[in-house]
Amino acid sequence: MAERAIQMEGTVTGEHGVGMGKRDYLASEMGQSTVDAMRKARHASTKPFTEMESGVKGRWDLLKAEVMGAPQVKQSDIKALQEAAAEFEEEPVVEQKQAA
Repeated sequence: MAERAIQMEGTVTGEHGVGMGKRDYLASEMGQSTVDAMRKARHASTKPFTEMESGVKGRWDLLKAEVMGAPQVKQSDIKALQEAAAEFEEEPVVEQKQAA
């Protein structure tokens, strides 16, 4: 279903972001360079891991709406994000251990 939506120039996201079930389709829709830029912007944000993504093991590419502001993104918005993210070095993703 997600692949068909992308083929028809639709989106795999909704008003709450991409979510765990469709996160692997985000690069197909937006392009890997955009996903990389979103990762960099996420790392540069001031929100700690536990506040944004509690229960998610180090996946920084999940929250498109949080980073981009909305699921319907203009190319100019993507370019602006990529330019802003270029200022930051991507930090390695650290797996978070869940309490037993």
